[in-house]
Amino acid sequence: MAVVYTVTMMVILIIALRFVSPTQLVARVKESRED
Repeated sequence: MAVVYTVTMMVILIIALRFVSPTQLVARVKESRED
């Protein structure tokens, strides 16, 4: 069951990274830390 959950989360993560590039994510994190 844990393996199925992990694989599902990995698939969702990959799909999310397809839509939002990692560079944009890093830029957003840096901006939020400055505030």
